[in-house]
Amino acid sequence: MAPNNCYLDADWFFPALSLAALANDSTLMVTLVGQETHAGQQVYHLSLFRNLFGQPPAVMSLAQSVSQMDLYLDATSLLPTALDFNIQPGNSANAPIPVEIRFSAYQSFSGVQAPTRIQKYVQGSLVLDITVTSAMVNSGVADSIFVLPAV
Repeated sequence: MAPNNCYLDADWFFPALSLAALANDSTLMVTLVGQETHAGQQVYHLSLFRNLFGQPPAVMSLAQSVSQMDLYLDATSLLPTALDFNIQPGNSANAPIPVEIRFSAYQSFSGVQAPTRIQKYVQGSLVLDITVTSAMVNSGVADSIFVLPAV
């Protein structure tokens, strides 16, 4: 994987995690681009990116461009409808490959709205189509899962 792709959030499948990270990561920025139409739907457009304060301007500019993710929220429900970003090939940060994640068919799981259909498009071609049949929210994870065995 190209190192430039490491600036993107790995949680593209659930944008709420990207937004939650804003509280704990001072390099993450979000701007409200405004209300617009995306894929025929009225949405609020948010732009998320990394701002590496204190770095040379060229480094800051590169980090911002390779980390930019555009999140589209339904104008009525404020639920994510799409997330757009670019991935980079291993040999160049100047040859972006567009990726769009689409979220639809929301259902309530334990009182939390989650998409039951997630589609990933790379350069406009569908490459992944996920159907969610159930989800557990804050079900708890045993501490023992995080304990390394004695060596």
